[in-house]
Amino acid sequence: MALLAQDTFTVGVDTVLESHTPDIGTGWSVETAAKLTCDAAGDYCYANQANNTRHWGREGTSIGADAMDVTVDILVNNVNNNRFCGPAGRMTTANWGNQYNAEAQGGGIGGNVQLTYFLFKAVSSVRTQLGSWADTSTNNGASTHTVKLEIRTAAKKVFVDGIERISSADDSLAGNHYAGLTGQRLEAQMDNFKSESVNDPLPSKILESSLLQLNRMSEAAVGA
Repeated sequence: MALLAQDTFTVGVDTVLESHTPDIGTGWSVETAAKLTCDAAGDYCYANQANNTRHWGREGTSIGADAMDVTVDILVNNVNNNRFCGPAGRMTTANWGNQYNAEAQGGGIGGNVQLTYFLFKAVSSVRTQLGSWADTSTNNGASTHTVKLEIRTAAKKVFVDGIERISSADDSLAGNHYAGLTGQRLEAQMDNFKSESVNDPLPSKILESSLLQLNRMSEAAVGA
């Protein structure tokens, strides 16, 4: 596993994401200018527009393969379900409508914030929900949580604080090798972004199985 991009969103003054340089990586692109901001007081990234519009950021380092891990720490301390944020993977530089992403969404009753996590796939800007998990623990939105989007050929998984919570066998968007994040509204905060390349074991296992089958067929032919 190799760390290719990392960002703690540390800035001296509030800075729009597209003007910010990550700790490791080549830089950020955004779908809509000046809508994602790095906050100087808290050293985190958030969507600064006070409406129900999803905003995307893409880090410019190519992961170089379909398999990847994308991680971000999130804090969504709000009972409104239109506050959310999380990591995105298998993004492309051609458009913003194709990707997988994991989201933590605010919710709850009164002052007890309870988050729900989702796994989405977007193809040509059409989003499909692939899975979800509701955290029913008390006031879990008041704490920071680490959300990892794990993308492999065999499965797309969402981990929350190191525990697998969502999994899907869907496999689309091959050849898209970039990672990023998404957020909506300022109460959804993101920090400690990481994108990593990984060795997907599935192709080698398929090759190994195929070679074994060919050997058995050859042995059977010789025996006949």
